[in-house]
Amino acid sequence: MNKEELLRFLKLANSLDTFSNIDDIRSITINAIFKQIENLYFSVILSKNLNDIEFLKKNISEKIEENYINDIIINYEGFIKDAFFMKFFMIVENHINQIAEFYENSNNKIKDFSSIQNTFENLTTPKKCSLFTEISQKEKELFKFYCYLRNTNHKLGFQSKSNKELIIKDESSVINIYETKINLLKDCPNNLNTNSLLLIKEQILKLIIKINSKIPEQDYIEHILVHAGYNNH
Repeated sequence: MNKEELLRFLKLANSLDTFSNIDDIRSITINAIFKQIENLYFSVILSKNLNDIEFLKKNISEKIEENYINDIIINYEGFIKDAFFMKFFMIVENHINQIAEFYENSNNKIKDFSSIQNTFENLTTPKKCSLFTEISQKEKELFKFYCYLRNTNHKLGFQSKSNKELIIKDESSVINIYETKINLLKDCPNNLNTNSLLLIKEQILKLIIKINSKIPEQDYIEHILVHAGYNNH
């Protein structure tokens, strides 16, 4: 896992945490994303110890042999990638749901309890909500692919639906400025490398920032974590 890419992504997330009301979702969501990238960064640094057989024998088990190390590293990296993806997705999902709840009313339901993908579609449909009409079709496809990727977790990482493709070209990316094609193939594991995973996460972060910019300044959407003391430590 590339530590330099992660550090650039970490700095990007930190630079985007600028909303003045620290209890609003526009602040806490970005800060929570920053913390998850930071956790992944710490994990990558700490994982270097897994190459040290003496460290493994002393801190984990005397029974570990040199030939176990490669499997340990592969399993650990898979674990931290999955944990990072899922927590990041949860933060984004909550963000979209809270916006939907704030702007819907009894005659205009936006939030779909069965599908975050449908909630996002409703939120960006002018007849449902007029604030987010500048979200492009390309950005909608990005979020849809993100949800497809999330759904592979229900099948241990396998794509159970038809083939899906996402093309990203972001010349301002801190991960990869070149055109990248990412595929999910039916009945195959997603097999995303770290670069592709971080590239998608970067685009989702930028999408959230764009959505936030369309929320009127005076509309206070208190993050669900405020009463759990998120900003008290």
